[in-house]
Amino acid sequence: PCGEAGPDDREALVDGLTEGKKYKFRIKAVNKEGESDPLESDEPITAKNPYTVPDPPKNVVIDDWDNVSVFLKWETPDSDGGRPITHYVVEQKGKYDIDFIEVFQTTEPICEASIQNLKEGQIYEF
Repeated sequence: PCGEAGPDDREALVDGLTEGKKYKFRIKAVNKEGESDPLESDEPITAKNPYTVPDPPKNVVIDDWDNVSVFLKWETPDSDGGRPITHYVVEQKGKYDIDFIEVFQTTEPICEASIQNLKEGQIYEF
């Protein structure tokens, strides 16, 4: 057997599966008289991580600004991927830059950031 469960359990943890591989499982009831016929899963089950990366945050807005800083606010993603959001990363690029660069990380899952040390007159994307 790949695992056992108590009489009141409705689930069992099976370790050592390979992600992406398909498995079929059978379950038997056991008492002092012996084992039942097995119940077999109809379709194979693909082993996969039940969690995914979160969706992107939504609706970023400039809440306040001056000539060298901007205060951004946004909304939480539609999905957290099954795990709580731990923090957010803000990236920016200048109008003529090729790549975004990281300029801020929140220390908790708050949906706001103050970006400092911007160059007056420069156009930025966030």
